[in-house]
Amino acid sequence: MRHRFTASFAALFALASAGANSTPLWIDVRSADEYAERHLGSDPNIPHSDIRREIDQLAPDRNTEIVLYCAAGGRSGVAKMQLESLGYTRVRNAGGIEQVREERGCAALPPEGSASIPCPEPLTR
Repeated sequence: MRHRFTASFAALFALASAGANSTPLWIDVRSADEYAERHLGSDPNIPHSDIRREIDQLAPDRNTEIVLYCAAGGRSGVAKMQLESLGYTRVRNAGGIEQVREERGCAALPPEGSASIPCPEPLTR
């Protein structure tokens, strides 16, 4: 069965409207099961094993600023190398989800009954 990335319509619309000087595209490259348990805001999920074939759906422009994260940084490092081999020029491995949560000022826990941890809206650069 093929994985489908998960993102809200608003997040996809914002990504489609984004230019090179806008906010980065944050992608959670953990497994779909890990993402379902807990994730940051509306960040899309593309497991690292699927990133090569699914990235064009979110970032057809090879100059899009992309920030990857996983549980500890290993899988996001693998995904970074894969994207660079496809010609993406602005890719960063942000490490693990806890590092990213702190860096972005996200809440410590999701609201009761939700898997989505609230995060402040990113600022345009």
